[in-house]
Amino acid sequence: MRTRDAFDVMCSVAAVIVDAVAVFTGFMLAVWIRFDSGWIPLPKGQPPRMMYLYAAVVVTILFLFIFRSLELYRRPQFGHVTDRIPRLVRACGMGTLLATALAFVIQSNPPFSRLTTGIAMLTVTGL
Repeated sequence: MRTRDAFDVMCSVAAVIVDAVAVFTGFMLAVWIRFDSGWIPLPKGQPPRMMYLYAAVVVTILFLFIFRSLELYRRPQFGHVTDRIPRLVRACGMGTLLATALAFVIQSNPPFSRLTTGIAMLTVTGL
């Protein structure tokens, strides 16, 4: 059995950093698509952006914990990259489900956009 070496640790750290950037960017891209692109009408006006910025940080941490629990950062990983895609999609789905539940639990004025959370599922999974 192979022992973990410095390269495995560095690959895991790099994966966590890249995933954190991708999840945060995907969530903020969903916010942009929902509120700033003009593609979707805004009947209630623009919500405060800081609310979504803080939520993106919390969701990023949530996703990283989910990715860790599904052993996506375990090294070495054997097999082809396509073998890990179902676990990645499942992790993104679980993260989106928990983020939506968190949006329902947190009572804010204005409330979090559930459509933004759904768009985030697509953007985060895509990134």
